[in-house]
Amino acid sequence: MSFFCPSEKLTVFRQTTYPRRSGDTSALLDRLFELYRRDGIIMTYAMEEFRRAYVKEHFPDLTPEERKQLVLSLPPEERQDCLATLPLEERFAGLSPEQIRQYLDQLTAGQPSPPRKPRRKKE
Repeated sequence: MSFFCPSEKLTVFRQTTYPRRSGDTSALLDRLFELYRRDGIIMTYAMEEFRRAYVKEHFPDLTPEERKQLVLSLPPEERQDCLATLPLEERFAGLSPEQIRQYLDQLTAGQPSPPRKPRRKKE
């Protein structure tokens, strides 16, 4: 069920029907709804879309352990999106050179090697 809805009646119904669980969260949501009403905006934004956008935006700010837990909880196609937000150094952090070589070998298995540059003769 989407959090924001294209129907103003349903949005108002949700605002007035669902019980408040946290004063801070409720105040934040009240403010958000107030701004949307004032601007005449009705959003068709599903909670799944919000989570995906939030994770992608804030992933670089998480600790390595939080990143690991989050990445393991995501479907494979979303894992790539999150990892793509990190610099290469951080993606490879914690891997040994041997692990990186093994992975590169897997990627290049069956592909022809690029030609080597000729060595310069010492004079």
